[in-house]
Amino acid sequence: MPNDVRLQEGHPVDENLRPLKVGGKSTAIETAQHGNGARVNGDLIVTGEIKGKTDIQLTDDITCDDIACDDIACDDITCDDITCDDITCDEMVIDKNYSDTIAATIKALHVDLDRTGDVSTGTDASIGIDLDVDSTGSSGGYVSTIGMDIDIVGDRPSGFTYSYGVVINTSGTQYQTGLSINTEDTAQGADINIASSANSLDNFKIKTIEDGETTLTTVENGVGSTAHLNMVVDGDFNVDAEGDIILDSHSGITKFYDAGDITEYTSLTVVGGTGAATLQTYSEAADGHLSLDIDGNILLRPTPGGSITLQENDGTGYTPSANSDATTKRYVDSVMYDHRVCNYNSSSTMIQYVPLAGYIIEGSTANSNEYRAMVMPYDGSLIRIIWRSETEQTSGNFNIQMMISSDGTEIPTTTNFLTRVSGFTLAANTTYVHDPGVTALYHASGNESNAFSKGQIIAVGIDPTVAPNDTNCTLVFKYDTST
Repeated sequence: MPNDVRLQEGHPVDENLRPLKVGGKSTAIETAQHGNGARVNGDLIVTGEIKGKTDIQLTDDITCDDIACDDIACDDITCDDITCDDITCDEMVIDKNYSDTIAATIKALHVDLDRTGDVSTGTDASIGIDLDVDSTGSSGGYVSTIGMDIDIVGDRPSGFTYSYGVVINTSGTQYQTGLSINTEDTAQGADINIASSANSLDNFKIKTIEDGETTLTTVENGVGSTAHLNMVVDGDFNVDAEGDIILDSHSGITKFYDAGDITEYTSLTVVGGTGAATLQTYSEAADGHLSLDIDGNILLRPTPGGSITLQENDGTGYTPSANSDATTKRYVDSVMYDHRVCNYNSSSTMIQYVPLAGYIIEGSTANSNEYRAMVMPYDGSLIRIIWRSETEQTSGNFNIQMMISSDGTEIPTTTNFLTRVSGFTLAANTTYVHDPGVTALYHASGNESNAFSKGQIIAVGIDPTVAPNDTNCTLVFKYDTST
């Protein structure tokens, strides 16, 4: 009959695919016995649904409106295009295995979205992957909802290896954001949580809430407080705050290092409950100076009735040592200067002890100690001798001597210092200013000191090169009235 349906060459049905013939001509359908499948040579157009449980193997395109199934599981899907409106399934698994020893770039999933065309109005959005996970309706238990779970596992051979969890590159647009995260302000947790590989409970968190208020938190899952926040900046570290900059150290100590030097630094200590603060420098060489370079005034404003105190770093009273040093009330009150006029007349070239008591009499201290010596009221020193005579002093040795004695000795007999000025010359009626130990070195004899103690008696002698006759002499003593 012209439309008889037969297998190829009249073979019986077996495991081999053979074409069905109609009227002696092969059709597009090949078939075999039950369990060995069938094949369509050409296009298969289905106007309804494809239902059942089986494998579909294709060597060409799948073009359809929808694919609805429980699972799509395969080693590879190799095709030019999969074109559809929706793919709906319970789970889609992409399992890519590659074991070639030749270096290559391997991709398990590649999404390439190209949006072209002139869009002149409206809002146009191009989204490569739109991931929407909803987990609702739970009434108890532990519920975890994860939008994307990424596990990167590599190895460490002798070569160089690296791994990245996520690589984000943006370009081209006027405004670009590499990563945008929006979590509920009232939710516990964080916008970003970075955990330690040693212990996932040791972590760093970033949380942003209303008004852009942002908190950086480090957590140590233990009894210590070693979850340090270290910022290593290869450049400047700029903090530009519209409001206050608040440093809240629970120890009350803020330290300032230079290039990681932990032995020489500056610290600011604040005492809770009082607000008292101490700014302190630390230096191994005792050169940890604190300099204030002010383009204006320095104002110190203690509470009325309070004090501005200068102390040594051991808490003792501060004593200035340079002309530019600040001083204290105690020091000012304790220092007194005594300008003692000791004018005299002498026609001798021998040493003359000046009348410290103010009585004009010349000569030695013998039998006239009461005229030429005085008891010192405080500890102190003889810091200046001002001398002038009506007679020119020609070249020779001009000697100044300070004699001293303590209780039990009437006349000063111990040489406290002797200064010998060699080749001394001085014009008549010309003033000579001598600072003991400064203007000229002390002679080796004596104590080589211009200092004295309270209660000691002293006498000062001048040994000229020429008899001075009428002489004006003023001695300047410096006393420590705290003694």
